[in-house]
Amino acid sequence: MRSFLLLPLVVGIDLWIRWQVWSRRDLRRRIDPAIAERLNAAFSWPVGLLDRVRLIPEVPPVPGIVWLFERWWPGTSVGPGGASGITFGWDVVVRPELVDDETLLFHELIHVVQWSRLGRLRFLLVYADGVLRHGYLGCPLEEIAYRMTAAFAGGLGDAGPVGREVAEDADTQGAVLRDRGWLHGVAWWLAGAW
Repeated sequence: MRSFLLLPLVVGIDLWIRWQVWSRRDLRRRIDPAIAERLNAAFSWPVGLLDRVRLIPEVPPVPGIVWLFERWWPGTSVGPGGASGITFGWDVVVRPELVDDETLLFHELIHVVQWSRLGRLRFLLVYADGVLRHGYLGCPLEEIAYRMTAAFAGGLGDAGPVGREVAEDADTQGAVLRDRGWLHGVAWWLAGAW
């Protein structure tokens, strides 16, 4: 039932995200071509992914609801320093001093793939549900992002098509949420219909 109750909150966060991106539209820029080339060499991204993504060099805004979550459910926020980066669909907001940090960009690109696979509201629904159930670091969408980022940072080279593995994981997390009961199924359907 939690997913059904989360849906209005997720819609509000989606509207907040749209405002955040729109209000920063003049700051948007492409990933540095040299960095994009190294990211492409390390992993197989979905075609055109790095061409569509835009960086916004600014301290990532965090919705006020996140701090409310932390008060009621300890472990659900990113911590006192805030986020180094945050993904809003095809837009990635990163701290200006980290805009060329390939490891951070890689992590955020994993979220871009998840977001594009699940869709705006479904991504937010699965993410919020995962954070409330397991905390920030235990959220399944974060777990795969951190696992793949560790492989990238460790220099493991090409670990196969990132898009396929991330998409399959996102589909699995969506199915887990959708199949939890009829109210979860209704929330899943409504999030897809938005």
